[in-house]
Amino acid sequence: PSKAKARAALLQLQDDLENVEQTKKDITVEEVAKKWLREYADTVQDSTYLVREKSLLLISERFGNTKLRSISIEQVQSFRTWLLTSAEEGGAGYSQGYASLVFGMFRKSLDYAFDLGYVESNISKRSKAIPKGKSEVPYWTKSEFESVISMIYINDFYEHLYFVMLWIYFMTGIRVNEGCALQWDDIDFEKKRLRGHHMLIIKNKKNWTRNSYTKTKDGKRMISLDDDTIKILKEWRKVQGNLGLGHDGDFIFSYDGLPMLKSTISRAIKRYAKLAHVKPIQAKGLRHSHASYLINEFNVPILILSKRL
Repeated sequence: PSKAKARAALLQLQDDLENVEQTKKDITVEEVAKKWLREYADTVQDSTYLVREKSLLLISERFGNTKLRSISIEQVQSFRTWLLTSAEEGGAGYSQGYASLVFGMFRKSLDYAFDLGYVESNISKRSKAIPKGKSEVPYWTKSEFESVISMIYINDFYEHLYFVMLWIYFMTGIRVNEGCALQWDDIDFEKKRLRGHHMLIIKNKKNWTRNSYTKTKDGKRMISLDDDTIKILKEWRKVQGNLGLGHDGDFIFSYDGLPMLKSTISRAIKRYAKLAHVKPIQAKGLRHSHASYLINEFNVPILILSKRL
């Protein structure tokens, strides 16, 4: 009986090893990327994970169910070229910085596959990495900003909201997800300052988290506000009050009690920039605009500006 049990155990072990080897042969690029992303999620903030998750979707769409061991260097090179090619020429149309991030994620997922023994080498390493390139974020000058907000009709409720959003971002330099997280108890009207202690991680208007920390370790800060900004906030709070909003704990950038999507801010920028015949910028460009405004208009020392931001 002991010999029979030993033989059965040996046969089971052989079957298990064969199954492992078959799994290694059959596993796809998408499956490996998902495995790696699940482990990666435990090491980064939710906001970072969401950006990386989008990169995974791009990789999955490009390679589909391609078996990991069947990837050729030609496919890797083709993916790299596609990321760097403009949309007009049939490519992805991404900035070099984003293309670098996606291709870097692809290489890391294959590193993960190598560490687990799914492949004997990381074939993507035979292709050059995509350099990040220079990070140049367009911004608005004071006159450009004035031209943009002059296009907004604040007697309309929704346009008034867009005005407040653009004004606060330009005049405070807060990050986009910090602005989305702002609630009325973050404003001290007497001391004329804004509390930047939260960031909003949002997938959609009903699926969001307001975290009690900011992007960086030293990000929690109090930001002084000028008299015009205080006046604008007070007026907006009254307007919100007509809809039963505007209480402590209510979102400042909101028309229905729910937080504002970052995409809404981007659309507002594009809309009014077009009307004002001003170059459109990214939402994060308003933070750069604020820095430029303080330096060029008030000659604010870099150290003070750094602490404010």
